[in-house]
Amino acid sequence: MRRRISLILFLILGAPCFAQVSPVDAKLDKETAWTGEAIPLSITLRSPGPFSGSANFDFPKLPMTAFMTQGSPTVGSETVGDDTVMTQLYDITLYTQAEGEVVIPPFKVRFSGKKDFTSPVEDMEGMTPELRFQSKRPPGTEGMAMVVVATDMEVDQTWSQTSGASLEAGDVVSRTISRKASGTTAMMFAPVESATIEGVRIYTGDPTVQDKSERGDQTAERTETLKYLFQNPGTYELPEVTISWWNPDKQEIDNKTLVGSTFSVKPAPVASIASTEESRKGIGILIGLIAVGVVALWFARGWVAKEIHRLTEKQRDPETVAAKRLKAACREGDATKAYQEYLKWKLVGLAGLSREQIANLEQTSAWKDLERADLELSRRLYRSETSATTWNGAVFEKAFEGTRRELKLLMRARESCAPLPPLNPTVK
Repeated sequence: MRRRISLILFLILGAPCFAQVSPVDAKLDKETAWTGEAIPLSITLRSPGPFSGSANFDFPKLPMTAFMTQGSPTVGSETVGDDTVMTQLYDITLYTQAEGEVVIPPFKVRFSGKKDFTSPVEDMEGMTPELRFQSKRPPGTEGMAMVVVATDMEVDQTWSQTSGASLEAGDVVSRTISRKASGTTAMMFAPVESATIEGVRIYTGDPTVQDKSERGDQTAERTETLKYLFQNPGTYELPEVTISWWNPDKQEIDNKTLVGSTFSVKPAPVASIASTEESRKGIGILIGLIAVGVVALWFARGWVAKEIHRLTEKQRDPETVAAKRLKAACREGDATKAYQEYLKWKLVGLAGLSREQIANLEQTSAWKDLERADLELSRRLYRSETSATTWNGAVFEKAFEGTRRELKLLMRARESCAPLPPLNPTVK
């Protein structure tokens, strides 16, 4: 009891000296790290009296970089000179896909505390110091879209049909691929790439992405399903899938290859027509309607054929399908799905463009608006304190549509082999 009273009096009398103590401090546990590696960031908060509530971090916007909070803070005390202050230690994990020196500028941390045990709660804040570290890309990972750093990874797959099974045109086979690794985050796992197969439509469902923390161990899991729709009869070999990551213990790339499957597809059965009187009458009426339709189509055959071809090709176009899914996710306000669909759209939407065409596209104001919207969306998915709020995808959709218009100009120029048309310059 005497010790508690002494501590209270000590904090009350020592409160005026708190102005000499930095309320916020931060440090990185590593000066050099692999690209994609988890980098511990420790942030210490100081208050002359007890804390109240949780802190808010104004993390800076850094390209291809994410900050993730880890659990609850550790509460303690600290002696500064002749004063004793209360402390909160937050463990933050930093992930980046950037290369070279990464500079973390000072950012504000806001929290609440008391000047002593009996005073009311007050708002406090402080700035972190500037922090720097070197991000080194692992050798041989230049072809990876996202570098995942993990000492081990469990990779598995299941099929809804066994390889060699006999199918009919119109059947669908599902392929579920799961990944699990420790010491990383599920957001580092790039979507499984699916090669185009003639005669097969490939659909991807929403992946299940989950980060788990148990006794300080971080585990990341991602499960996604590919669905193959067989349109035509024939024999199809679905390709193998290779998952790669960087193993820091072995200092080399680890791979796990998932075998593909082969399926024989036969034509779908055709329903027989019963030879009854009613059937013959129905067939006669149908033939008459077809004849009238044929006559009408004969006079408008050119326009109809062109329009049918245009609509059919448009519906089959992978870029159109991907764009439609992305816009639907924006209108639903589903940030996670929009981010995933945007990554898929980039794979098909920018395919076939030359470096010069991509460079021209990147100079447009629409593309820069889309980059800003993409960065904000990425930060939103990484930052836990904003993930629960409603996301309005109108800004992202507007920037995306502007980029598609510029992209169509490039595609027309490529098809006509004409010089590149002047693009809308970036407004300065």
